[in-house]
Amino acid sequence: MLNASVGYQFLLNNSELTLRLDGRNLTDQYAVNHVSYLKRAAPLPGRDIRFGVRWAF
Repeated sequence: MLNASVGYQFLLNNSELTLRLDGRNLTDQYAVNHVSYLKRAAPLPGRDIRFGVRWAF
């Protein structure tokens, strides 16, 4: 599985703005949790891309 993450933080006066981009299982490989009894019935999710914004003030 290929996972990647990148983020950038802006400092504004008395606040902080964070932008983040996450990618999980970017190659869309079939994967299972080998310690789970349900590994064949419930495989791990496929490709997932997320964008997040956090503002602390």
